[in-house]
Amino acid sequence: ARTEAEEAETLAPTFTKIMNRSRFLSSAFDADYPFAESGVRPFSEERFKLGEELFYEQGCLACHVAGDPSVPGTSEVILAPNFALTSKRLSRDWVYNWVHDPQAIQPGANMPQIFPDGKSAFATFGDEEARKEKEAKYGKTNREQADLLLDFIYWLGERNYTAIQPGGAEKTQEKTQEGDVEFDFDSEGSEGEEEEAVEFDFE
Repeated sequence: ARTEAEEAETLAPTFTKIMNRSRFLSSAFDADYPFAESGVRPFSEERFKLGEELFYEQGCLACHVAGDPSVPGTSEVILAPNFALTSKRLSRDWVYNWVHDPQAIQPGANMPQIFPDGKSAFATFGDEEARKEKEAKYGKTNREQADLLLDFIYWLGERNYTAIQPGGAEKTQEKTQEGDVEFDFDSEGSEGEEEEAVEFDFE
């Protein structure tokens, strides 16, 4: 039989995870009503573009649309809300918590965890040099990276901006061209061709 110390050591990781998630959820839902605060902050064009790069880096448009869905190059399969509505619908604090642990807020959500265990979005990079390069560009901590990402998301709604994943418009054009097939519905076949008679023997 195991000792109490051994039992405690076995249960410690699960207990710590439960306590951390409890604190997270307590903070996530501790919001004043009505949710009137705006997530839009003063911005520069340079920061807007940097946030857009991080947005594309995270592949957000694989499921979301950010702006006008009729613009060529936007997602053809929409599985998640349009980011253009974020600034009008959602508290920034709530969105910040959502991107950190969507499974805690809505178990079974398709949204991946961008910041694993509250760390940098690039913490799992095997290439240390690549990780350092990304963190030097977008911020070393999850807080810096999340703020940059949310700044872009909130600004795009205010600016009526439509984000298109690099290469998305070209792919849409290629699909359109591939689908341009001409059909001749008036033709009765080439001259000289006779339809072959087929006999069926049902006995």
